[in-house]
Amino acid sequence: MDLVGKPDYTQVKLLYIGVATYDMEEYYHNQTVRYSEAGVHVSQLNITCDVPNVDRLNDLFGTADLVMVSGGNTLFAIDRMRQTGLDRYLHDAMARGVVLVGGSAGAICWFDGGHSDSMDPATYKNAMLHPHPHANETAPHASWKYIRSPGLGFLPGLMVPHFDRRESNGLLRADDFFRMMLKHTGESGIAIDHYAGLIIRGDSYRVFAAKGKPGTNLDGHFDRTDKGVPAVWQVNVLGTSSIIQLLPPAVGSLSDLLKPALFVNEDSLLETARKENPDDGIC
Repeated sequence: MDLVGKPDYTQVKLLYIGVATYDMEEYYHNQTVRYSEAGVHVSQLNITCDVPNVDRLNDLFGTADLVMVSGGNTLFAIDRMRQTGLDRYLHDAMARGVVLVGGSAGAICWFDGGHSDSMDPATYKNAMLHPHPHANETAPHASWKYIRSPGLGFLPGLMVPHFDRRESNGLLRADDFFRMMLKHTGESGIAIDHYAGLIIRGDSYRVFAAKGKPGTNLDGHFDRTDKGVPAVWQVNVLGTSSIIQLLPPAVGSLSDLLKPALFVNEDSLLETARKENPDDGIC
């Protein structure tokens, strides 16, 4: 601490992994600029088309205090992490007590799986790295479907970010997540509003809800009208057709919040999604 009591972050080291947005510099800058301004030392690891050597990986992970995974295309990121062996480095970092953070795809990745927009053509590598000059003038891709993307499995559960939001296909993620849960009845769901977060330490968790922002918690009940506050929900299936949604305590035991899957059904669209957005080494 300095003389006025402001935290000194100059000794903190953050490792940024932006493979979900194909290591694009603009996303790296936007998601790390506040850290840099606070004095945090930020490093970037690119794996979209590169396979870092072991010495570089050992150096980056050996000195990192935090690892941030970007939002973006979850399925591409998970597949690439596994292909390059990055998943093992992330798991070892977690075991050493390194803080793992991320939003959207960067939050899904820690779970068994998640409700993902990885089949949105706007998130495909070619569309993002080599956009059509009139891409912003085209109509939304209204026909694309959400899929259950696998995650790294560090945490149990089928997770959905942006629970209270709609994307270019027009579907409320909450409603589509309920549909997905009915197809994946062996799993327990964890739903996080756009302005909410889940902070985990050991077997304890805490729900973060941004003040003054909309969400789905209206006096303890699920609400679709943006009149509530940001929340985290437990979502389960009773029998084969009934959705049970519970608002857990803001602070509690992680083992009460997240339940291991009884069984996992892989999404039938995974291979189609991979073919449409291939890991072809072309950047």
